Amino acid sequence: MTTSVDDLFKKPSGGVKRKLEPVQDPNVSYKTAKTSTTNFKPANIEDAVNENDNDDDQDDVEAGPELPDDEGGRFYGGGVTEETLEVLDYIDGKEDQAVKIDLSWLRRTAIGFEKKINKNAELRAKFDNTPAKFMASEADLDASIKELSLLSDHPEHFEEFVRLGCVKSLVDLLAHENTDIAIDALEVIAEFTDDDVAEGWDIVVDALLEADLLSLVSQVLQRFDEASESDQTGVFHALSVLEHLASRTSLSEELIQLFAPWLLNRVQGKTGQNQQYSMEILAILSQNTRKLADFDAEELFLQILNQETGDDEFLENVWACLSSIAGPKFLEAEGVELCLKLLREGNKRALGLLNHTPDVSQKIIAAAGLKILFGILMKKHNGSGRDYEHLLGIFLNMLQELPEDSASRIRLLAKFVEKSYQKALKLVELRPVNDDSTASVMTDMILESLAQADNGLRKVLEAEE
Repeated sequence: MTTSVDDLFKKPSGGVKRKLEPVQDPNVSYKTAKTSTTNFKPANIEDAVNENDNDDDQDDVEAGPELPDDEGGRFYGGGVTEETLEVLDYIDGKEDQAVKIDLSWLRRTAIGFEKKINKNAELRAKFDNTPAKFMASEADLDASIKELSLLSDHPEHFEEFVRLGCVKSLVDLLAHENTDIAIDALEVIAEFTDDDVAEGWDIVVDALLEADLLSLVSQVLQRFDEASESDQTGVFHALSVLEHLASRTSLSEELIQLFAPWLLNRVQGKTGQNQQYSMEILAILSQNTRKLADFDAEELFLQILNQETGDDEFLENVWACLSSIAGPKFLEAEGVELCLKLLREGNKRALGLLNHTPDVSQKIIAAAGLKILFGILMKKHNGSGRDYEHLLGIFLNMLQELPEDSASRIRLLAKFVEKSYQKALKLVELRPVNDDSTASVMTDMILESLAQADNGLRKVLEAEE
């Protein structure tokens, strides 16, 4: 039987927004870029993009003689002392903080962004065997992508950002040969799709999806190698994007179809924040669809629970997933037997799974589960809490599922009435007086079902009143 409290059991444990743990030294330079002939398509930016191309080409030429050596460390390229340089840096920082993020800023930034993409693509195609020739343009592109992150605090401009065509250009960068550029783009996309963004969220998400975001995220995840710290960061940002998109429940089945193989493989891999995050996303998606069962997830999750590998948060999300998707494959993989084993070992979370999984009654009785369940009932407790409600749910499901006059049902009834109705009276003892809680309602339903089958119990219950 499903109760309102049961929904709490299904809820993934990822209520707190994840923050990326630092994994990379900020002083580490870009990895050596691979060559590429990728040609990025310009967006719908004004013709000013092309008008200023020649000016940018002039910026690459250094004029004048070389600067003299900085003897003694006093000067920094132009007679500026270190102390003066610190002051200038402070002033520059203040000026940066005062940048006004308005439509004019957005259009200038969008034009610059498109120019950086085009210039980098041109140099990569021209000097594909000489990375040194295009690395400077890659650094410029990196800075331009990061500048876009300022827009995440001004979602009121998302509609104009979409109109300018920059969303498609940003998504296309996920296919950039330099994975550091792809990681930058993922981080910005994660910021744009964050659930803290209210105004403009649907506008930018629709544009991202239209730009084939899901397919490109799937592809870039295959490129990442988490032996590299920067790629670990990239995986984290990709997972953030998936978590944010999962809030649109209509995407759940598509997300599982595209990403379930990678996510299921990742939860079996290296422990750490990305493993936990992958499991959390699976739990979130499983709340809206059972499609994950099509990928043999039930057997994998049972193996994880049997080995008890992972911390409490990770395992809680495994339980949540199973409680949402458990079905015939769960029974075939001896899921009921594993739950009873875990209950014998004192793991009460198995109660919730047995309560939520359909058609387990016969399996419970065949696996000698009645002794375990009634043992839990008779232990000293106050008859409250989630575990007790799951226990009542299992008993009620069995009374409703087992056929009348079947051997299994008779065995269940016999357990309740043996020893002068000891176990049925335990239910009465634990039921709060004048209480309409879920546990009380289920208790009344169980007792009424038992009384219909045993007139002697009805008289006992009437005497108790």
